[in-house]
Amino acid sequence: MAEEFLETHVWSIKQLFDYSYNVPVYQRPYSWQTEQTENLYYDICEAYKEHQSLDDNNKYLSGLYVGNIILYSQRLGEFDIIDGQQRIATFTLLILALYAKSVELDSSMSDRIFIKLQAALWELDASDMPRCDKCRLTLGGIDKEFFNRILDMAYNSPENIRQFITQYHSVSQAEENIKTNFITLYDYLTKDYKVAKDLLLFANFILTRVYLIGIVPNGTEVKAFSIFESINSKGKKLEEIDLIKTYIFSKIKEKDHKVYLAKWGDLIINTKDDLYGYLKTYIRAYIKYYTQNISYLNFKTLDNIMCEVFNVSDVGDAFKELINSLTEKVNNYKALFDVELCNQILSSNKLKFYFAVYVKAKYEHPRALFFRTLSEYDKGRGELKKDEAIDIFIEIIKMTISFETISQKDSKDIIDVYRTIFEDIYSKNKIDRNLILYRIMSKMQTSGLRSIDIETSLTKIDLFNKNKILGAALISFYESRVSEDNTNSNFKLSWDEAFAKFSTFGGSYSLDHIMNRTPNINDGNLKYYKLGNNLKLKPGHDFPEELVHDGMEYDDFECVILNTAGNLRLKGRDGNSSRGNTSEVNFCTFSALKERTKIIAKFIMDNFLSFEKLPDNYAYNGGTNSVKNRSRITGNFDFSKDSIDLKGIKVQSLTIFDTTYEIAHNKDILIKLVTYLYQFEDNGQQRFEQQILKMAEDGWKTHKRIMLTWDRSKLVNPFEIIKDKVYLETNLSSNDIFSYAKDFLKALQFPLDLVTIYVPE
Repeated sequence: MAEEFLETHVWSIKQLFDYSYNVPVYQRPYSWQTEQTENLYYDICEAYKEHQSLDDNNKYLSGLYVGNIILYSQRLGEFDIIDGQQRIATFTLLILALYAKSVELDSSMSDRIFIKLQAALWELDASDMPRCDKCRLTLGGIDKEFFNRILDMAYNSPENIRQFITQYHSVSQAEENIKTNFITLYDYLTKDYKVAKDLLLFANFILTRVYLIGIVPNGTEVKAFSIFESINSKGKKLEEIDLIKTYIFSKIKEKDHKVYLAKWGDLIINTKDDLYGYLKTYIRAYIKYYTQNISYLNFKTLDNIMCEVFNVSDVGDAFKELINSLTEKVNNYKALFDVELCNQILSSNKLKFYFAVYVKAKYEHPRALFFRTLSEYDKGRGELKKDEAIDIFIEIIKMTISFETISQKDSKDIIDVYRTIFEDIYSKNKIDRNLILYRIMSKMQTSGLRSIDIETSLTKIDLFNKNKILGAALISFYESRVSEDNTNSNFKLSWDEAFAKFSTFGGSYSLDHIMNRTPNINDGNLKYYKLGNNLKLKPGHDFPEELVHDGMEYDDFECVILNTAGNLRLKGRDGNSSRGNTSEVNFCTFSALKERTKIIAKFIMDNFLSFEKLPDNYAYNGGTNSVKNRSRITGNFDFSKDSIDLKGIKVQSLTIFDTTYEIAHNKDILIKLVTYLYQFEDNGQQRFEQQILKMAEDGWKTHKRIMLTWDRSKLVNPFEIIKDKVYLETNLSSNDIFSYAKDFLKALQFPLDLVTIYVPE
């Protein structure tokens, strides 16, 4: 008989662990959280209660099904896990907890259930003794060493396993997950079972009445990936990186799998299980600047661009080059989160301080640009010069601090400058320092952010509760100046000292209020105190009425007065704790605080947030200077752009996901878009059908104009989307089509960058 496409097995947990399993290095590390582990334990307990309630004749009817796993067999009796490693690892932790707990409760080592537990953890020899060198499950990533140590400890000293795991210091999230979940399961067993016999009966139920389905494709590993993709892209939601990985290796030739799966595994380890974040950053830096997260569906649309970027014709070869490039540049990605590692690449005391602010504030938007900048500089081997790379880092950090934090504008408003910068980079295939400075300058101007505006905002911003990291950075910087007259003139600035203070913030140093947050009611110097949750003012205070009034919420008073720059300083931990809540005679009025705030704000603006000027002879001569100019060049344009005027432009095609339609007239863009989304199916369901029907029923408008309706008489030139039901307006000007189509996508909350029009030369 011909070999079947795949084999399926209904396995109990005991039957599952009759075999041994490897988690390949290319799989993600252990990631189940406490909630998922508790849910599994709860489901098992509920099934066990039902089992106990049945009479002996009906107990065989009870059991629990816990899902499918996909395996790939390379050796007899041993499998690589393609899907299911989280469940198999969690069951191993549960069995390990049962085993350790049964030892603690003095179970007989000859008990048949006790031997079953051992056999589920280790292979047994001819004498039914476990072999410590033959574990049933071997992990393959950053969690491998810790998992092996746990099993080794359980083999030699199971009664001490909980103490060992509790005291272990985790070095990764995967290790922390293993540690937490084992302790959770062990403690549940401790609470639920006091007698060895009862515990072993529960263990036997798990081993013999809990089932899963093992799917083992016959043939190549590619087939296993294909089944994995088919099941999981349409069923339960997986991590995007898992689906993307499956898609990548479905395109790479099988003969290259071993090499590139190993590289993929190394990337998971080197990024500490942040390969999705790295891939997202890389794609923005080199392929396409997505404003949203990069989904599996996004990624599948990039085949042609990947081939173009890597100058190959086969997408599998493009993906190999992608993995090679990711491997080559991984240290540059790691440097985005590590001040010392970045300083090894771009050594600069000044940049080191700015970069520490960027890392601690966890700004995400500059990440792709910084990654590409480090990669192009490449320790002097690239075209970008060191001074140019440093300038790009510092000026972008200045813009981010000024725009996002001090001026408190929506971070989404800054995305456009990065998209424009990357359009410049893609078109030139290199980074232009002056062009980036030009884009920064343009963004600040169009956003109405002058230096005086930023300085004014800096005098008002809460730098203690709402923006403490920035507060610590700015005060560290201010207090690192050396000035004879205690002003902003005739000073020397030490970037090393600024970094030393800021980097020890939270340890050696803390932010301290000069005028106390909660002064004693009898303090004669301060003219305020806290009464309940409100402010109480004393006679003689000088707080302005427009900011402060008696009885206001004390939290608001702290925000607008006490937490501003002028009232903050760095203090050593010991000095801060010893000062108590006594006031300072020379600094106890609003006028003194206001004056110091002005001095600090001006110093910061002049020396920390002053933007680099372009060379006097610089003239803009590249990139994409305006939306209108961008719209008239040839190529692909997605709907995340602000607008495109199609007047005088003939669009050739419309692509939605990976479906492309030829466009005869520009108005067909909207027709094809509405028709496609009405019929769109996801997970076997029509996602947008009811929404579009409801929009038509309500007479959906955009720009005060009805575009979708059930009443065709309300339209000038109706197109029938659904016979006798839904009509679309097609009497549109060329400059409205893109805008109206974009509004329609927004109304359905459909990803704008998954819809693209193509304009030929």
